[in-house]
Amino acid sequence: MEPLYPLWIAHVFDHPAQDTRWYLKDHADFSVSDAEFVWLFTQTMLRAGRDLEPFDDIQVSSGLNYIFNNSCSNYIFQLIDGDVSKEVKSEALLSVQSLYADCLSPRCRPVLSHLSEPGASPLNSFCYMLWEVTPLMYWEGRARKEYFYESVLQVLAFALRCPNIACQESALHGLNHVRHYAKKQVEAIVDDFLQNNPGQRREMLNYAASARGGHLI
Repeated sequence: MEPLYPLWIAHVFDHPAQDTRWYLKDHADFSVSDAEFVWLFTQTMLRAGRDLEPFDDIQVSSGLNYIFNNSCSNYIFQLIDGDVSKEVKSEALLSVQSLYADCLSPRCRPVLSHLSEPGASPLNSFCYMLWEVTPLMYWEGRARKEYFYESVLQVLAFALRCPNIACQESALHGLNHVRHYAKKQVEAIVDDFLQNNPGQRREMLNYAASARGGHLI
């Protein structure tokens, strides 16, 4: 599958920055099997720090939306419902940690999107809304759902430990959404954050408390 990877990266990210809705055009088709997509997804996450460096923040934001957001493409359902093993799916989910560590944390500006603070980059919006727009946080009605929720929670707990508050905010936003399906686990993750970050900005502590109670809109 390695020969597919550079073609995939070009297909997803190598578009003029002003053409943010390129995926609506006829040339947007890139047909791959479930196994191929899950492999491409995982490699994109693991190599995001290096391989997305040539693209500007608008291109990266647009491409990541194309991958994660099912209003832009249906690829993500090949991960969720595709004919691959649960271990391979979990590995793909966990690879999103690398996206946070190597791409989003270094490139997003340390500002809070829920307060519309100035200075955000185009990647901040994707980072903040990631778990709002992706179906990766919803595993109801699927076999081994608890197994996959655990993988999602590992990613969110990791993101909450990132030094960039934009990633922390993204994690809390996601935890708020998944709380309905994993209440105790979410509360434990947020409690750990609150306990270990007493000097954090008051706005973030308030946001975390709201996420813990599932009160974010």
